[in-house]
Amino acid sequence: MIPRRAPLILLLAVVLAGLAMPGPAAAQRVRFEGRLLWISGNTMAVAANDGPSVSIDLSNVPQSDYQGLEEGEWIMVLAEYSRDRRNLLGLSVTRYSGFQAP
Repeated sequence: MIPRRAPLILLLAVVLAGLAMPGPAAAQRVRFEGRLLWISGNTMAVAANDGPSVSIDLSNVPQSDYQGLEEGEWIMVLAEYSRDRRNLLGLSVTRYSGFQAP
């Protein structure tokens, strides 16, 4: 025979186990500067000074951040890695005024 408190104890154990499990890792943010190669729909490509070009998902970036940008302009992008770390999800785009390429 099961004691009357068993379901309550079982429920409490499940809740406590859920609290002890670590939550999802915080997204790692990255910041980089480069030259705008192109924008198409919700995607932007940026060529870094010291590396290859990078594709950025602009879905979470306010359109006002990148509206009016032209190819070749120098920009700074703040992004975070997607959960699978295969994509960069943009957070903000800032235009550099007066920036001179090396």
